[in-house]
Amino acid sequence: MRIALIEGEGIGPEITKSVVEILKIASPDTEFVNILVDYQNGLTDENLNEIEQCDCLLKGPIGTSLGNGVRSLNVSLRQHFDLYANVRPAVSWLNRFKPFDPHRKNLDLIVIRENVEDIYQGVEYRHGEYAYAVKTISRYGSERIIRHAFEYAKMSGRNRVCAMSKPNIMKQTDGLFMETFNAISKEYPDIDTKHMIVDIGMARVVSRPEDFSIIVTENLYGDILSDITTEMSGSVGLGCSSNIGENFSMFEAVHGTAPDITGLGIANPSGLLMAACEMFYHHGKNEIANNIFNAWLVTLEDGILTTDMNDFSGGVSTGVFTNSIIARLDHCPKKGDPVDRKSVSVKIPQVEPYSTISTIEGYDILIKGDYNNDYGNPIIIHTSSMMTSKEITTYGMTTLRYRGVELNQIVENLMSRGYIIVRVDSLAITDMKISHWT
Repeated sequence: MRIALIEGEGIGPEITKSVVEILKIASPDTEFVNILVDYQNGLTDENLNEIEQCDCLLKGPIGTSLGNGVRSLNVSLRQHFDLYANVRPAVSWLNRFKPFDPHRKNLDLIVIRENVEDIYQGVEYRHGEYAYAVKTISRYGSERIIRHAFEYAKMSGRNRVCAMSKPNIMKQTDGLFMETFNAISKEYPDIDTKHMIVDIGMARVVSRPEDFSIIVTENLYGDILSDITTEMSGSVGLGCSSNIGENFSMFEAVHGTAPDITGLGIANPSGLLMAACEMFYHHGKNEIANNIFNAWLVTLEDGILTTDMNDFSGGVSTGVFTNSIIARLDHCPKKGDPVDRKSVSVKIPQVEPYSTISTIEGYDILIKGDYNNDYGNPIIIHTSSMMTSKEITTYGMTTLRYRGVELNQIVENLMSRGYIIVRVDSLAITDMKISHWT
């Protein structure tokens, strides 16, 4: 097995070194290919070609600049390889070995997150003092991730799937996700299903996690929820993440670069190690994965914990923790059953894109303020008046629909008349119906 390896930033090199040491003992035939990435400038074609020559990618945490800078490398990798399914388990392993802590819930659930659509596509722009982000949810993308969740449930012996979105507010985007979930759930009569509004859904996960087994949701919601569930399990340092596509896969820890503890030698490699186990399970190497997993559990059982797993009241170094796991390979825990998992490598039925854009029928133009009907005779789709209070002024907006006029002519004429253009949507004729395409 040939694994592309990106060490990552912050504590990334420390935990990657730890995990590779363990894997070289547990799976001596595994080959690692170090991918040298310029984190400030993004992935190169050479980086991507090197990764494509490998069976999968094991990646340490990579930081993403706040508010500016290069596009997220994590998002770039997911979109380049079309890693549409993000699978993040949360299990309260520490509860086996530590005294009861009311802050540590009993979890055994999996968050399955759509991984390439939604607000994370990074389509954003500014106009004056306004900033806009485009949220894209497609029936194709929704069907892929929802089918993945149901097939994962079947293969793993789980019989409950809950979808979470916000269709009461985002009626088109989240409404489409809910609609797709409701339609597909009818094909799986042996699985209990429900849809929840995401805010109360997340609240219920916190208060009653035992009510959930598999949660399928959109990209942003899944990112937030999986961090919550991982922290609830005992530490965000325990969380692992599988990014699954039809032809490639990437495995990583849930946590970030942790710059506050970088270089201190106390980082917890468990999240990345569990990701490596998921990598072996995905590729059918169950014995290797079970051996590493059980050695890790015996280490916890013996009270050898990093500081984050010990309620930040002292713990062993990364090096001691690593060597302890290596010393316990081929051992099984005495408290509770040993891990004896089988591969869960989901292959969903082929999902074809629902529609393709063929011609542009017209444009919807959102402008600030009222419109005096002085160019092109558009249809006025929507208008709202200016409202003023002591605290804030909300400017009126008008949406104009134009047909049979070139976009550059519309824009030039509107701007020459002093209108501020906030947004332009194309009306695209597809093989199904007229739809908006920004």
